[in-house]
Amino acid sequence: MKNVFASPNLNSLLQFGMACNASQVLCEALRMGLFDLCSGKPLSGRSLARRLKYSEPALKRFLQALCALGLIEEHDGGFRSGALARTYLCRESEEYLGSFFLHQESLREPLANLGHALQSGTMAPPKGKRLAAYARQLKLFLDAMDNLGRHKSRLIARSIPLKKIDTMLDLGGGLGTYSIGFAGKNHALRSVVCDLEDVVKHTSAAIKSAGLADRIQARECQCLYDPLPAGPFDLVFVSNLLHIYNAAESKKVLRKAAGVLKKGGILLVHDYLYGIGDQVGVGLFDMTMLTGTPSGCCHHKDAVVQWVRRIGIGGVRSSAVSGGTSIIYGKKQ
Repeated sequence: MKNVFASPNLNSLLQFGMACNASQVLCEALRMGLFDLCSGKPLSGRSLARRLKYSEPALKRFLQALCALGLIEEHDGGFRSGALARTYLCRESEEYLGSFFLHQESLREPLANLGHALQSGTMAPPKGKRLAAYARQLKLFLDAMDNLGRHKSRLIARSIPLKKIDTMLDLGGGLGTYSIGFAGKNHALRSVVCDLEDVVKHTSAAIKSAGLADRIQARECQCLYDPLPAGPFDLVFVSNLLHIYNAAESKKVLRKAAGVLKKGGILLVHDYLYGIGDQVGVGLFDMTMLTGTPSGCCHHKDAVVQWVRRIGIGGVRSSAVSGGTSIIYGKKQ
């Protein structure tokens, strides 16, 4: 009899359909600190169960699932975090992405309302329980964006003449991740990070922790409605911001950004964009916008290129970054 599961495409589809299961296993391991616990010498299932106060038989089954996912390795009956987990899932690693995965898990509730969004064209009203957890959700979101941003800032820095940039405006800058990353590579750089009131207190703490309070400011600003810092700036960095807004709102933000840019200064848009980069990542992120924002969406690269050209930005280039995001950048004429 023909084995239908021999089809690579079908196997991929089955794994895709069970991705939620894998994500749940990963996030539970993060919550219990398992990857940190197993980052050194291999530990037996019995020893781990005793330390974690879990059922030994159940935990061993859990560990086998993590082994199958390639995140834990078994060595002579002991278990140790694999190379991938040690790099990205252990808190002491500079490449830690655990907060990002936990944030993704928190999006399951709004994504469960995808049917409502498809019928109505907008997000379902958030439930009281989710609203009550806003402060915790915000911190998790900011940490998640910081996890990814530390990696992406290094990639983006290679695309711009960073050593020639003395002043930067970081719109929707979150914890100031990109400003901090860029300032670490250019010790003359001074930056202003703009974000919402609830965010800025976290931004200030992150800047102080990085030892850069003398070069990076955090300023409360709703960039769609409030005046932007006057500048003028050598670089205006608009990162993961346009997807919150519809086309008309996005064009308004870009016009304001260009208005505080020096002649010859760089306007750089970093976002999830259709038409460039990992389109699976863009498409799935767009569903997050559909179910989690009133009017946000992922825009097409060609549309954004057209918008920035119309406000006097020339020599426009684009490039994929990683994890679904891309950049579009050019100089003010």
